[in-house]
Amino acid sequence: MSKSISSTFDDSILSQEPHELLDARGLLCPEPVMMLHNVIKKLPQGGLVKILATDTSTLRDIPRFCEHLGHELLISPSEEHPLTSDNDTIAVLTEDKNIESEKKEEYTYWLKKKG
Repeated sequence: MSKSISSTFDDSILSQEPHELLDARGLLCPEPVMMLHNVIKKLPQGGLVKILATDTSTLRDIPRFCEHLGHELLISPSEEHPLTSDNDTIAVLTEDKNIESEKKEEYTYWLKKKG
């Protein structure tokens, strides 16, 4: 699975505990970025935040948030290769009222606060 990784990426980041974990799974735009903005305010300079999201708009919004405010996006999924959990499924009601299971994609980001 492919990851978009900062050119200054140090793979030891994955073994670290983030300063904050933002669980935005199930939330829709603009909530994940609004919550991220609040989390970033509380972090020390250079602080790490891990973000979990299910909204595809985060594929666009979180990188733009980082670019606009100068934070470093260390890891982000791409639309072609999201970082997903293997066991996350949701129940979907089809047009003919049958319930089917469908894989729910989960996007994982690591962000470092500027400073």
